[in-house]
Amino acid sequence: VANGENVDTASDVQSVVDNLPAPLPTGVTITASPKATLVSAIDATYGVDVDANISSSGLLVKVPYHADNNVTLGAFTSASVTVDASKTKNNNSGASLVLQWSDVNLTQGDGYFDAKIVPVSSAYHAKQLDINESGYRAATFLYPGNDSSSIGQLDLKVIPGIPDRNFNVLTNGKYEHQFVYMPVKSDTGRVWLNYNLGAEYTNVNSPDFNPHKKVT
Repeated sequence: VANGENVDTASDVQSVVDNLPAPLPTGVTITASPKATLVSAIDATYGVDVDANISSSGLLVKVPYHADNNVTLGAFTSASVTVDASKTKNNNSGASLVLQWSDVNLTQGDGYFDAKIVPVSSAYHAKQLDINESGYRAATFLYPGNDSSSIGQLDLKVIPGIPDRNFNVLTNGKYEHQFVYMPVKSDTGRVWLNYNLGAEYTNVNSPDFNPHKKVT
């Protein structure tokens, strides 16, 4: 499998080789696989309806790097990846995505730079999951990992979110813990919930429910 698609023939393999990304500037390394996660869930019983999509503005991805010196990293766009229709809302075929970043000045040492997953044409709407289902990989992108021949792999994953442990538990005859969170990874590598327990943005019964909203 390459870029999320089966590689079955010699011509398929040659196409992958021809589209391998060029190395990064001397002394630059992407130090870990960046993370890209969407929460897409629907559950009529509990009124959950999270329609996750990637619009023309793209899905932000933070890329960790190390640079031996201050250096300019040139713009990059990955090979286009077509998302299987079964992993789209309403089985719409033809959704294609790329991973890209613009020219960016990297500071010596360790840090992060911004990249995006961007639809090639129309927005990508992820298949919605029951809140108790497992997630799935929607697409895989290849990117240059260092100044040599290393190639990194970024998986776009879709999950139904992380429900409160008492999501389906009645308290005094009511469901008082219907919260859905997203995982976020800190600079130390630890994984946390993106909001405090009980935050209004995570309450599926609130008009402000929006687990994707960035903390400001």
